[in-house]
Amino acid sequence: MSFKSMDRSPPAMHVSQRIVKILLFMMMLFVVCAKPGYAHSTLVDASPPANSSLTESPDHIRLLFNERLEKELFEIKVLDKNGRPTTKQAAEMSLDQKEISLQLPTLSEGIYTVSYKIISADGHPVKGSYVFMMGSAGSVSPDGQAGLEIGGGLSLHLSLLQAAMYGARFLFYVSFLTVIGWMFWRLITPPAPSDVLIRMQKRWDFYLQLLFAAAFLLLMAAQLPELLISPDLQSFRELLTGTRIGHSWLFTLGLIAVGFFVNGRSKVLTWGWVLLLPAAKVLNGHAMSFEPVTQLAQLNYLHLLFASIWTGGIVFVLLHWRKHQETVQHFLPRFSSLALLSIVVLTLSGVCFALGILPKWTYVLYTQWGKLLLVKSVLVIVVCAIGGILRYRMKKKAAQALWTFIKIDAALILLIVLIVGIFTYLNPLPMNSPLVWQEKSEKGDFRMQVSPHSPGVNTITITAHGPVDAPVPKDVRLFIQNVDDSSVAPIEVPLERASSDPSQFSVKGPFLPFAGKWNFELRVMDRNDDETVYDKASLVY
Repeated sequence: MSFKSMDRSPPAMHVSQRIVKILLFMMMLFVVCAKPGYAHSTLVDASPPANSSLTESPDHIRLLFNERLEKELFEIKVLDKNGRPTTKQAAEMSLDQKEISLQLPTLSEGIYTVSYKIISADGHPVKGSYVFMMGSAGSVSPDGQAGLEIGGGLSLHLSLLQAAMYGARFLFYVSFLTVIGWMFWRLITPPAPSDVLIRMQKRWDFYLQLLFAAAFLLLMAAQLPELLISPDLQSFRELLTGTRIGHSWLFTLGLIAVGFFVNGRSKVLTWGWVLLLPAAKVLNGHAMSFEPVTQLAQLNYLHLLFASIWTGGIVFVLLHWRKHQETVQHFLPRFSSLALLSIVVLTLSGVCFALGILPKWTYVLYTQWGKLLLVKSVLVIVVCAIGGILRYRMKKKAAQALWTFIKIDAALILLIVLIVGIFTYLNPLPMNSPLVWQEKSEKGDFRMQVSPHSPGVNTITITAHGPVDAPVPKDVRLFIQNVDDSSVAPIEVPLERASSDPSQFSVKGPFLPFAGKWNFELRVMDRNDDETVYDKASLVY
């Protein structure tokens, strides 16, 4: 089997060239204007602090986050040692939507657990918890983390709900990209030459829209348990009407309903549907968590649209190959040029988006998001190589070889979409956790904790001992040096010795002023005036 001819389509190619120029200009504008932002909301300060020991009952719990939160569906619970809530009052949010607080009654001695749930600006739910102690109820482990993100990382031991979530996201992205791309190619390809082909294409119009509708409803069902504060209609209504993810859902549901009536019947309305559906998805994603939102949203939109063009083109070929060879013959040259354009746009928009998210490009090495991005990039390179082979085979008019490589291309699309379904739910930025550093030797031992281990106000606690014959240290000094810029002088931390225990030192203040690599130098002098120096480098994100 071979193709007789592979006609080029100059008008389509000229349009593609104009589109490329516009896209390149938009991406250059983004690179100039974009500022690093945040992905999922992260807790940056808590009062009372995590793992603290208090002598007086706090009036309230105050949690400060690094970005604006959704104004609906947030919660703080404070549980006593028996796991019962200490108050029935609802949490309140500040006017800038970055802080939530909860008024407390007078607390008795005991260990208390603070649990919070919020929705970040990109629509991802974030849960966290930490403990503090009132009075002398016992000790609180200093190793606890003040925050555990839902969707922040991927574990090999997935719960049933997590497995359902990632499965639903994979099905959503496959059906989403396919239905948009299919309708796009149906719009720009010539009318079908036979009634049989017309009926076949209309059937697939309906099947692909139905598949997308089912996948989207499945995704909604998988996300609801994490998003809702309580399983009732009031919470569901607040989610739909008061959050960006709810608005995105309503927008998408409306387009799904309209699509069954207009797609394939009105060319103008079908174009509107194809162009609006990616916009509905943009409302719910990482782009909404960054500044400048407009440029990032445009990049995200272009990324989704051209990913759909590429995916839909492959699906178009697969569905027509066996019984409609002549249609494929005329389709492939046009698809080849736009597929190449799609890869270029996807690469440029992806790189620009990553540069907008990450303060430093090396951050891709520190997170699961970044590592999956690198894997995806390798797969895209392989796709480009396959595309080159396809173009060569088209010139040679080798149909059977084309079919083999098209199936390989389709398999790579599924693998890339699987990665997209996972990493779009992960946090692109590394998470800071409390730094716990301890060492022991013949000269003594020490334990130091920095919490939060992030730029801002930090609480540093140190317990240090000298050798056995002089266990109480004479002096303890701490210096923090920025490793990235040696011209910045070390910061001397003004440690204060505890009056109740001369081996304990603590201080609170802004000692990690910005992100980067920092070196902690701890100097412990014993009663014999012998000084031991300890060093530890640590990355602060």
